[in-house]
Amino acid sequence: MKLRTKGLFPRAVPPRFALLSARTYSSYNGPARAGLFSNGFLRQAYWATAVSRFCGGFQSKACLPYQNLRYWLLPAVCKNIIKTIRVNVNQLLIEVHDEGLWYLILDHFAKSKIEFLVRLIAMVKNKISMRGFFIGLMLALAACKPIQSSTAAATLSGAATSPTAMAAPTLKATSAPTQQSSIELPSGIALEFWHPWSGELANVVEEMAVEFNQNNEWQIEIATASHADDLVLLEDINQAYESETLPDIIAAPSAYLRLWQLQGLPIKNLQEFMDSDMLGFTPVEQNAFLPVFWNTDLVGELRLGIPAYRRGHFLFYNLNWANELGYSDPPSTSQDFRTQVCAAATANLAHAGGTGGWIYDSQPYTSLAWQQAFNEMDIISADGSINMQQPGSQTALEYIYDLFLDDCAWIGRQSSPHQYFATRFALTYSGTSEDILIQETANQAEESADQWTLIPYPSDSARPVVYAEGASYAILNQDSDKARAAWLFLKYMVKPENQARMIEVSAAWPLSNTTIPLLSEFQNEHPAWQDALQLIPLAKPAPSTEKWAYIKPVFSDLAWQLIQYNTAREDIPIILEQARDLIDEITSP
Repeated sequence: MKLRTKGLFPRAVPPRFALLSARTYSSYNGPARAGLFSNGFLRQAYWATAVSRFCGGFQSKACLPYQNLRYWLLPAVCKNIIKTIRVNVNQLLIEVHDEGLWYLILDHFAKSKIEFLVRLIAMVKNKISMRGFFIGLMLALAACKPIQSSTAAATLSGAATSPTAMAAPTLKATSAPTQQSSIELPSGIALEFWHPWSGELANVVEEMAVEFNQNNEWQIEIATASHADDLVLLEDINQAYESETLPDIIAAPSAYLRLWQLQGLPIKNLQEFMDSDMLGFTPVEQNAFLPVFWNTDLVGELRLGIPAYRRGHFLFYNLNWANELGYSDPPSTSQDFRTQVCAAATANLAHAGGTGGWIYDSQPYTSLAWQQAFNEMDIISADGSINMQQPGSQTALEYIYDLFLDDCAWIGRQSSPHQYFATRFALTYSGTSEDILIQETANQAEESADQWTLIPYPSDSARPVVYAEGASYAILNQDSDKARAAWLFLKYMVKPENQARMIEVSAAWPLSNTTIPLLSEFQNEHPAWQDALQLIPLAKPAPSTEKWAYIKPVFSDLAWQLIQYNTAREDIPIILEQARDLIDEITSP
């Protein structure tokens, strides 16, 4: 199958950006510097800036979130071409000929009534010219529609989308509270709840909603809908806003809530419920929430949401192998980290040369974490200002570049790091809380007895870095009765028992300290999760500014650009400067 990009995106590049592209490209001419734009920044700048500009800041339904086409093909793309291409296979190789681009490999997680996901892994064989952009298309008809769950159905799908089996919840179902009989509501209010979760986590959320529907005294009916991931949810909410079909309740990143609030979506200020003696949390309940999670949704005196789910971003680290290499302690400085991963690479040189160290990762939070580790001040502050002028940012990029150049960091053919880590092809890799259960399964499959743990990103000038990110619950309905009904559901969802049920299938962080005692058995069975708990004091909230929704791809592309064959160390200041310019262009009013 051969596809051309011509005609796929009907709108032209806005003149303002066309001039910017020509200017920046010609300003840094020469083979090496031209490659900076032909491979990475030009492609990302085109979609991140051009799309943002002529679509009105990703608000229009015509504007699709192409923040990172190398990793995800959104169902929103399916909507544009579903009439012409329909694919229902597990894997497909699509060859695209467009001025130097040769092929894309698409890995499709398909099943009957697939819930959400088409993962896109793009491998660029030749550099892309100024006019040569790409998109690989892998479709499943059902992937273009969110799964709508019937409020009356109690039968749940048990199939997980994860490639490995997850632990099943062991906690008993929690009934919805019935003691609040003094709260008067019309009977039978129906509400729609959208969230970005999938697999076992989506199943557990659906179970809790069904139980709430069956047990709440007001006969409130919650209909849940999974929207695949954060980016799909962003696009679907933008389209729902235009068509006036917004859900009543949503779980989304704090940055998205702030963005939608600025765009005029009817996000309810939850502080009025918090201040209510009848509806609010008790002082004990509220004080139990961990401040690092509880405070992220406050904007002045407004509370846009309450925490729903938080995961940490760590380094997975093989303790046994490190000990055999002569290191009794995990790395605490950048030099320690370099020494250990390079030693692992040397150890694998004879039988698996080019492996052994850190698995190179260009995800936005990984790139942000490394830069933050080399800077004393926040890269992205709480007020939304972005400071990449600090010298530590360039130092961080040079550090990562050197790791890769010296084969102390490497890229595997598999998209998942778990088997590499279980078989000692990697001493460490960047992962999240959700990787804990998957890594345990991978080690069992490989019959590995290695002990491993989670560590923060080491820092020389500041405290070690661990980012915490995830979704918060918000209400998108200003109607008094419906908003109160939605609030009662949110209070039910964040009960410690229900937090624990979500944690048991995802290994996420607990939102409140009253949840931890309910998970004593889970801690014993999953020691790495217990290690994750020890890192909560280091947790740094993910950027909650609305700008983060736009600039995440820039951080990803920074890391991606470092490992291109035509990137030299002396090009790093240019790459960083272009990243700053691009961020300014994207976020300027």
